[in-house]
Amino acid sequence: MANGYSGRLRYVSLAGYKARRIANVLRNKRYPEVVGILRNLPHKGAKIIRKLVESVASNALYLDRNLDEESLRLTDIQISDGPHIKRIWRRGRGRADVLLKKQSHIYVTLKGGR
Repeated sequence: MANGYSGRLRYVSLAGYKARRIANVLRNKRYPEVVGILRNLPHKGAKIIRKLVESVASNALYLDRNLDEESLRLTDIQISDGPHIKRIWRRGRGRADVLLKKQSHIYVTLKGGR
């Protein structure tokens, strides 16, 4: 494929700034190196991104039998903010605090070839 193999994961219960911190480390690295980095990071976002990258790589290897894992490269990863879900915490004297549950969308593109 000319544009590469892409996948998306939408409405993930993870703040965008937390996922971007991980994504910035991974750009333009080979697939085995990306998976190795993600397996060793303790963050929740690392597990989510790893599962998405492995899924895209599996689809790419299935669609193009001439590819191998060593030739795949993570060319693009984008993290965009999704909707916020508002939760209300009841407090004393009739007050309330608002808790924003943040969501994000993750887009990954892998390209094959040397």
